[in-house]
Amino acid sequence: MSRLAIVDTEITSLVRGALLAGMSCIDCARTYNISKSSVSRIKARMEAEELINADKVTQNLDELLIASLNKHLNALNTIAEVATEKDYLRNQKANDLALLHEQINNHIVRLFQSFSAPAEEEE
Repeated sequence: MSRLAIVDTEITSLVRGALLAGMSCIDCARTYNISKSSVSRIKARMEAEELINADKVTQNLDELLIASLNKHLNALNTIAEVATEKDYLRNQKANDLALLHEQINNHIVRLFQSFSAPAEEEE
């Protein structure tokens, strides 16, 4: 049985699909008539690509989280500024103002907790 020294892209794609479906390296080599080392190299490349993609996803999630937190902080700052204007204060009931300040405080505490949660997990 002759083994192909260079694996073309079509066979590589078939091997990748078979590996993803759970086929063993030996079975892939037999099925597609290539060496086990070629299958192992394809598998190693797949794992390396998977690690790179996982890092990119994590990086994108971190960027999205930071952007979201910044938007929420900006919104809370705007609300706090409006809530300290004299005209606004005069037209509100004391109970409503107390509830507003409680809500602002709760949101700020949650935002700070979300900032500190990853640091706590790393320790």
